[in-house]
Amino acid sequence: FSFDRLIEQPSNTYRLFPDDKIFVKPLTYKKESILILGETGQQTMVPIDANKRPTLSDAIFSGNVLNNITSDFSQIYVLRKKDKKFRAFHLDITDPSRVSLATKFEMRPDDIIFVATQPLSLYSRTLSQILGSTGLTLQARDTIRTEIGN
Repeated sequence: FSFDRLIEQPSNTYRLFPDDKIFVKPLTYKKESILILGETGQQTMVPIDANKRPTLSDAIFSGNVLNNITSDFSQIYVLRKKDKKFRAFHLDITDPSRVSLATKFEMRPDDIIFVATQPLSLYSRTLSQILGSTGLTLQARDTIRTEIGN
């Protein structure tokens, strides 16, 4: 008999004998994943399995997710969608005792992990963009002066 028939006709009684065998077919689940983005070096989709869900620590400490220089370890967020709203969970791992929280936080399908950028790194990028633009302007000025002078 099949499980479907057992569910459809729950009033039936089935007797199992010592030599009987029960076969269970594995269920196929849809492919599910989590998204890791922000100051991670590369935005990543991580597949997750319905049988074994990774924890937050599995996701952020395996591979090259966190950048020791530019990632802000005090600003790690997990965004979890429920209905049409997102719920945000904040993790600050600058205190090592808080890392244990990440080992207990189970990831779910369609979770988004966001790692913020260090404020100094943001400042440095802004400054380099400004100075890069200034350098191009000065180079263009010098080129024009050279052309006019010739």
